[in-house]
Amino acid sequence: MDSIFIQGHRWTTAQAKIPFLNSGLLFGEILFESIPVYLGTALFLEDHLDRLKQGCAFLNWPLTPLPWLHQAIQWFSRFQPCFLLRITMVQPLKKNASPRFFSTTPPWVIASCRPLLHHPFQFNPIQGEAGISAWHAISPQAMPTHFKLPWYLTARHSFQKNPQWSETLKINAQGHVVDGAWACPCWAHHHRIYVPPQALGRLPSITLSKMITLGRSLGILIQEKPWSIRDIQAKDELFFVGSGVGVLSIQKLQTHLPLAPPRFALRLWQLYRHHIFTTCLA
Repeated sequence: MDSIFIQGHRWTTAQAKIPFLNSGLLFGEILFESIPVYLGTALFLEDHLDRLKQGCAFLNWPLTPLPWLHQAIQWFSRFQPCFLLRITMVQPLKKNASPRFFSTTPPWVIASCRPLLHHPFQFNPIQGEAGISAWHAISPQAMPTHFKLPWYLTARHSFQKNPQWSETLKINAQGHVVDGAWACPCWAHHHRIYVPPQALGRLPSITLSKMITLGRSLGILIQEKPWSIRDIQAKDELFFVGSGVGVLSIQKLQTHLPLAPPRFALRLWQLYRHHIFTTCLA
């Protein structure tokens, strides 16, 4: 896909330009949101845009309406029936910008797309291998929980050294699992599914919140509970849920024994698929 939308205008990637002096380049202030799109319909669009608004409010960026967003979705859908819509926002700055300079200029909004790792027509969830990040998760007091840039930076380092991994587990100094690199980790143990408490610093996951609601319809209980790598046993399941992966079942966790077959992961993936079909593909 050689197209990108900037401020509502479509460009080729070779033609696209943004201000050189911007908040992302100078200060690392950048917002992004990844939204799954199926046959021209963005799943949970309002929830994703609401999370983007929360980030703008924290940075004190004025967020303008995005009337062209549906146009971008329809354009990308001409080339890929299912994809991940990436919304990236940076704020243009003046030449004399310093760390103490704050602009009231609305951020530039960039829309691009990348392939999904899953597809709703696949009966089984995707499978892969996960590893344990060499970098400790920062405390929730160190950074707002709706910002995950340090997660991504260290994840790229992990994947460069371990290309066989599909995901990583972020552990805090106390040994508790805090989050994944791209998606939320779930541990199935004794007929229950546990996710790291958001109070530990986990990024609020829109896909996870929907999975919790969908799971209740089949009596599947997903609850927050601190857990560590040592708690995971060979008969347990480990999987991740997120916008880009849907449900990612983990067959092997680093040097641990192979994990149990994806029983709970399969049930949740089937529920998620059904929701996609009824919401987007009806």
